[in-house]
Amino acid sequence: MINKKVHKSEELFFVVDEDDSPMDPLPRRLVHGYGVWHRVSHVWIFDGKGNILCQQRALIKELNPGMWESFFGGHISPGESYTDGAVRELAEETGIKLQPQDFKQEMVYKRQDPRAYNNEFQGIFSITWHGKISDLRFDDGEVEQVKWVPIKDVLKHLKPGDKSWTFCGYEIDYLNPK
Repeated sequence: MINKKVHKSEELFFVVDEDDSPMDPLPRRLVHGYGVWHRVSHVWIFDGKGNILCQQRALIKELNPGMWESFFGGHISPGESYTDGAVRELAEETGIKLQPQDFKQEMVYKRQDPRAYNNEFQGIFSITWHGKISDLRFDDGEVEQVKWVPIKDVLKHLKPGDKSWTFCGYEIDYLNPK
């Protein structure tokens, strides 16, 4: 039985069932502590020249500290759509402020990871951005550093067992559509 008592300062997550149907929100500690299904958004940033803007997660992150990721994003708040979450997370993590119509939704990926108690429906988005890294503004505690990485080099890292990069399971098929 999950004790649903919520403290004022706790972040609430958009909780769903195994079919991605909305349920009552729950705090972060319960969602990750019990492996409750929830929603996140991932935003892939392409430069139009074959590169992806990748981030090294902050060293103080709860999950995967210091690891590299080929996307930006995070948990969706109660009442937000996948797109709303993508817009908000991108602005929070990079300072890039775009409109919902600037995001292309690629898919929703169901990721079940019982080892980490992290069961997610991941809304996958892409954008093309031609700005400079020096224009980015990082939210404290989210991003350690960023760099442009050629897609072919990202693909070399995206596999289970590479301890320097996160791997969700959809990335290789996403970057190599059939």
